[in-house]
Amino acid sequence: MPRLMSGEKSHFIDPLRFAHSKQRLEGSLQLRLMKRLQRLQDDGDTLHYRLLFDVDMAGFCSIESEIWVSVILQCQRCLKPSRFDIHKRNLLGVVNNQTEMAQLDSSYEPLLLEDGRLLLNEFIEDELLLALPVYPLHQRQECSGQTVLERINAESKPTPFAILESLKKDHH
Repeated sequence: MPRLMSGEKSHFIDPLRFAHSKQRLEGSLQLRLMKRLQRLQDDGDTLHYRLLFDVDMAGFCSIESEIWVSVILQCQRCLKPSRFDIHKRNLLGVVNNQTEMAQLDSSYEPLLLEDGRLLLNEFIEDELLLALPVYPLHQRQECSGQTVLERINAESKPTPFAILESLKKDHH
């Protein structure tokens, strides 16, 4: 049975204890509570998450995480706001030090814990930060910046190097 967690208070969890009992956490967080993501939100934007804890054959604690949210980002082509749907799944292997990290199976992303506990809200915020596109862009047909780029490219004059290249081709 999944444990539901939501609200404004951040919780510390013990991933190893959760893994041994095969816990499942589901919940939601308001983006307004995430200090590093405050520019992404509309009033009431909510991130949803699901975390499945387990212990693998090698004895490592694993966390299968899934997050989904809709955020507003600035399109890097037209510089206008646009809504982007983010959906990310990840398989994490919990480790306590560099030695354990070296032994972790390559199918896992390492999650290094310093004191054996995980601050849930901060972990979820980190997962969202890693899921955001580096250069968010509208779909081509929706982006006003695309027509500007096409017009600039159509009006552009050939560069001196392009002229030299054509002369080189004519000589051979």
